[in-house]
Amino acid sequence: MYQEWEAIADKILKAEWSWGYCTATTETGASLFVVDAYKPERGRHVVHSGNKLAAFKELERITRDSDLSNINH
Repeated sequence: MYQEWEAIADKILKAEWSWGYCTATTETGASLFVVDAYKPERGRHVVHSGNKLAAFKELERITRDSDLSNINH
């Protein structure tokens, strides 16, 4: 089943960002999702959240805003 976070990851990739994610477990047993995107001319952006979809949504916003800020330069 295709997940919403995968659709966001596809959008990030189509915008020519490389991306990755990992999951960690805190000492209290909570899951922590860490996602990042990198584009040489725009840098690396890292987001962490207790929810994978929320992390990808935030990364999508950051990469989109970063690309938009480059339009007038």
